[in-house]
Amino acid sequence: MSDLTNSEFDTSKPDRNVAEILSEVTSLKQELEKVKQEKADLEIIIDAITEHGDLIEKELEADAQNAKRENEERFRLIGEVTPVAAIVSRLADDRFLFANAAASSLFGWPIEQQLEYSSIDFYAEPTDREKLLKIYTKNSALRNYEIRLKKADGTLFWGTISIQEFSLNGETVLLNAILDITKRKQAEVERIRFTQQLKEKNTQLQRLSAHKDEFLIDVAEEFCTPLDSIVHLIESLLADEAGKLSQLQQRQLSTVSQSGHQLLNLVNNIRDFSQIEQGDIQLQMQPVNLRSLADAVFRASQTLVGEKNLQFVNSIPADFPAISADEQRLQQILQNSLNRMTKFAECSSIEISAVALDRPNNTNTYTQIAITVADRNIWISEAELAALSELFQQTDRLATEQSEIKNLGLNIAKQLVELHGGKIWIESEMSCGTCFTFTLPAIAFPAANIAIAPSSPSQISKPPAALPTLIKAAQATAPQQPSQNKLMRAIGKIPLRVILIIPFVVQVVGAVGLVGYLSFRNGQKAVDNLASQLRTEVSNRVYERVKSYVEVPQQVNQINYYAVQQGLLEFQKLAEAELYFWRQVQAFPSVGNAGFANAEGQSLRVGWIDRQSTAEQPQIAEQPTPGGGDLYYHDIDKNANRVKLAKTVPNYDPRNRPFYTSAVKQGKPTWSEVYINFGYNVLQIKASRPFYDESGNLLGVLASELGINQIGHFLQTLKFGRSGQVFILEPTGDLVATSISTQAVLTGKAKDSKRIQAVKSDNLIMRSSVTFLNRHFVNLKNIQQNYQFEFAIDGQPQFLQVFPLTDEYGLNWLIVVVVPESDFMEQINANNRITALLCVATLIVAITIGIITARWVTEPLVRLNFAAKDIAEGEWDKTFDIDRTDEVGQLAKSFKDMAQQLKQSFETLETHKNSFARFFPPEYLKFLNKPYVTHIQLGDHVSKEMAVMFSDIRLFTTISEKMTPQEIFSFVNAYLKRVSPEIHHHKGIIVKYLGDGLMAIFPNSADDAIQAGIAKLRKIREYNQERQTTDYLPIKIGIGIHIGHVMVGMIGEEKRMQGDAISDIVNLTSRLEGLTKFYGVSMLISEQVLQKLNDPSQYEIRFLDRATVKGRSEPIFVYEVMDGEAEEVKALKFQTRADFEAGLEHYYSQSFADAKRYFEQVLAVNLADKTAKLYLERVNVLLESGVPENWDGVWNFTQK
Repeated sequence: MSDLTNSEFDTSKPDRNVAEILSEVTSLKQELEKVKQEKADLEIIIDAITEHGDLIEKELEADAQNAKRENEERFRLIGEVTPVAAIVSRLADDRFLFANAAASSLFGWPIEQQLEYSSIDFYAEPTDREKLLKIYTKNSALRNYEIRLKKADGTLFWGTISIQEFSLNGETVLLNAILDITKRKQAEVERIRFTQQLKEKNTQLQRLSAHKDEFLIDVAEEFCTPLDSIVHLIESLLADEAGKLSQLQQRQLSTVSQSGHQLLNLVNNIRDFSQIEQGDIQLQMQPVNLRSLADAVFRASQTLVGEKNLQFVNSIPADFPAISADEQRLQQILQNSLNRMTKFAECSSIEISAVALDRPNNTNTYTQIAITVADRNIWISEAELAALSELFQQTDRLATEQSEIKNLGLNIAKQLVELHGGKIWIESEMSCGTCFTFTLPAIAFPAANIAIAPSSPSQISKPPAALPTLIKAAQATAPQQPSQNKLMRAIGKIPLRVILIIPFVVQVVGAVGLVGYLSFRNGQKAVDNLASQLRTEVSNRVYERVKSYVEVPQQVNQINYYAVQQGLLEFQKLAEAELYFWRQVQAFPSVGNAGFANAEGQSLRVGWIDRQSTAEQPQIAEQPTPGGGDLYYHDIDKNANRVKLAKTVPNYDPRNRPFYTSAVKQGKPTWSEVYINFGYNVLQIKASRPFYDESGNLLGVLASELGINQIGHFLQTLKFGRSGQVFILEPTGDLVATSISTQAVLTGKAKDSKRIQAVKSDNLIMRSSVTFLNRHFVNLKNIQQNYQFEFAIDGQPQFLQVFPLTDEYGLNWLIVVVVPESDFMEQINANNRITALLCVATLIVAITIGIITARWVTEPLVRLNFAAKDIAEGEWDKTFDIDRTDEVGQLAKSFKDMAQQLKQSFETLETHKNSFARFFPPEYLKFLNKPYVTHIQLGDHVSKEMAVMFSDIRLFTTISEKMTPQEIFSFVNAYLKRVSPEIHHHKGIIVKYLGDGLMAIFPNSADDAIQAGIAKLRKIREYNQERQTTDYLPIKIGIGIHIGHVMVGMIGEEKRMQGDAISDIVNLTSRLEGLTKFYGVSMLISEQVLQKLNDPSQYEIRFLDRATVKGRSEPIFVYEVMDGEAEEVKALKFQTRADFEAGLEHYYSQSFADAKRYFEQVLAVNLADKTAKLYLERVNVLLESGVPENWDGVWNFTQK
């Protein structure tokens, strides 16, 4: 009972707990329903996906393709707007995937075909692509690599290429960016070539100036002799040596003497100035008594004064100290200064004075003397004073080129004063006059202690050039015996055989020449006569035949006129006239057709249009309707019976045709204009005649047609000469007929036909002939009679005749006959050729006889001569025998014995020579222009421009420390054995070996030196590969190259001498080689070498620095030649080249922060670029310490 009670008690819960449970159950049911609904939805979705899976997959694929196309289009647009040529190629097969328009333009590929190419197509060498890919793979990048590329047409050009790898649509591709640098390369070459040309032009100008000076000297000396003779002769006349002269004669001779002295002085000045320019004047210094010299100058100047009222004053004291000078040149200085004063002074006083300037310690010793030539009464303008002052201040020896010719004497005085170590100047004021003052050194001891002999007037009264000129004149008048000897020596050089043949040849050649000349001259006359006769005959024949052609139509019209008068022919009866006209045209073969047209507009015409045509059917052309109507063409048979209607021309009124209107207008028989028959494309002309009744009323017009092509056919039957021509034209220039079958008279077809003007003909002779006539007559209408001319076409003479063909009916034509001279000369030339051949045959026979005779006389001597030459050339083994017992045979035997002895001697000498050549290079003999070593003397040398090379092994001391002496010798010899031949192969001469280094010269060109250096570096790379196989360390060398004038010769002493090169150029080259270690490069050259290269663009050259080396104050421009470097080293330098050059530009413009940034970019790519490191260190120092005053970017090396 209690248990039951307890159980009922436990299951009884509060209402709150039940409600919560019920709520959770409801919630769970709702969640379950949602899950079921979601499951049902998912099942629906899955079913839909399963059902439409292909469609969804296609949509996704389409979206992917659209995205791919968008990416490709975006990439294409970026590529197209890029100005640099961009090419995308697959790495796997090298085929193009994309190339922009810049690439197509650069390489010349058609845009639609450029994807058919591969990148190997634009490399100059097929192996270049693999080489660049290796560099790219090794360095993970390739930037701005300079290489030669190839266009589609095969043209090579220089470009830079950068390569970058990336992924495109799941495959690996390469982006190739290419820039054409051909213009930059060409600009560099042109700059260097232009600089070289300027230097060469300067050298040429200097050489021409030297030739000019030599010419002036020679001309002056040639002038001096006759001038001096003239002056002496006049002075002797003035001295009454030839008799007493009148005052007038004395005045005239004084004027001539004065002019002679002035001219002689001018000639001497020109010669002396040229000698000064060449540096040929050498002073003969000696003590000079200045006062005596001034007196002599005054006496010599008296002849220049003439009738001028001038007074000369010598104000130099008698005890004035002597000066150290060249007496003749000092006289010339004073004379030129005095001449300048006397030239414009008419009444004045000219004074020469002198004062001592430096007098140390108040002693009687002087070091400088000032000499003044003064005119106190005249002064010069400010402009002239400025010009003369500028002249005296010029430091250039060629100052006269900027001055006027009147200052030549003063310029020479200036040069002579400066040669003495003095100075000259001018002063001019209105109150003081004009003074020329110059200084000269005095003798540094008292004048009183010097015994100075006064200069005699005979020694100094004449110009200093007179005596040398007389000496040269005496040499020129020596007997001409040397000239005769030269003539005999020249004759002696002629072979004996030739001397024996000459008489035969001279006789035959003279006869041949005379016969040929007479034959040609007579032939020319015959040609002129024949040409005139032929032109006349052809002209007459053509005139008569053409005249007969043009007369017939007018005669036919006249017959028909009479028929109308007699009533046999009526204008209104067309049908009855058909048979009449048919019989008439058959009776006159030259008439194409005949007929009439009446006043009512009716017309009839019977015959042919082109009677020369075999295919044309004769026709009746009838217009029967009064007032005009259709024109009917009926084909007819031989009896004039109508066969068929051929064609109809509507709206035809004969009264509007040219033949009708011209006849009515003239009122008498006349000709129509030459017109084109468009249907048959031929030229025609009609003879027309009006008919009037008794009252004067027009009844109709009779017409008869002439086919002009009949005249052309006749002309084409004419044959005169090979290329002679006849043609007929109107005064307007329009062509009527021609004898040339290929020359048409019309151009075009049907309604487009036009007449051809003869001046525009395709035929050269016709065109040139009419052009000549137009030029001669201005207007062809001016030709009113018969003319004959000769003119030339391309240098070939032509005979021309022109005459008018006219009649009383108004016909006005011109007939032109042209015959080339060559047509007549053909037979004459053939005869001349036969004559020449006969003459040549005669000449050959004569020469043959002469040769046989000469051979018989000279053969033994010639054989001995050849034998001697063979021996002289070292052909000892050649034997020769002369089967003669006379003196010549004995001479031959002696020659044979001598040859054997000489052979033995020379074999011994050759052995010694080859042994000696190992110690004395044979190149020295050629260089010093010596045939044998025995001719070499101590001091022999050659000075010329040549390239010098120094090379040295880097760290040689470190390498040799671990070697024995024998190993060192073996190592050095192994190195030199590999590199020395490259110098010889490139025309170099090794001057000396310097242990591990060597010095070489290259006399021919700077290119030889650079190519030798490149070859040496390549040999070193090959040598290092051998050393690596034997575990030896690789070696590096440095090469320096410079160019300039070097003296190469023999130095030492008599018992021990050797070849060497001596010059400051050699020292500078050695310094350049030392700088290779500083810059971390293999080869350095100077700017002078760069300028001397024939084509610098064929080398990879990089500017490095401007620097001064120890022992020199002038900076040099240093360049690196990269061609000998390894490919990977060059690739890195090409890749960083733009940054390196930008860094240099900012460095020299003092933009050091920008320079630092660029050099850091260089080192980020190429850490081994030691030059960039050096510049970075310099930039850091300059940024920290500031820029020194007067900094110019030149680096000063204080150590070797």
